[in-house]
Amino acid sequence: MAVNQRFIKERLAITAGDWTPVTAPSDVDYFAVRCDAAALKIRTTVGDANTEDTIPAGVQDGVIGTNYPNYTSIERARFRQGDIACYIQSSSGSQTAVVTWVL
Repeated sequence: MAVNQRFIKERLAITAGDWTPVTAPSDVDYFAVRCDAAALKIRTTVGDANTEDTIPAGVQDGVIGTNYPNYTSIERARFRQGDIACYIQSSSGSQTAVVTWVL
């Protein structure tokens, strides 16, 4: 039996040399990122170091949007399908990041 598609997990291959976009697979209100093996760099604007933060290895960081019951799911989604929520990069070598999405 398939799980509810309002909860999606994905793995992204990331490197220390490239910024990888974290792209919403559907309309979602919440996402979180984690990398267990190395610290994860995260930016909201790929070319602007002022938007960068570092998430320690094994720590999950996320963004939660408020759910407004009077709107349709598309109107209330904080990230629309195809939106880039952020960019991530490994602090060391090639790693795998885990992304959690929830509508």
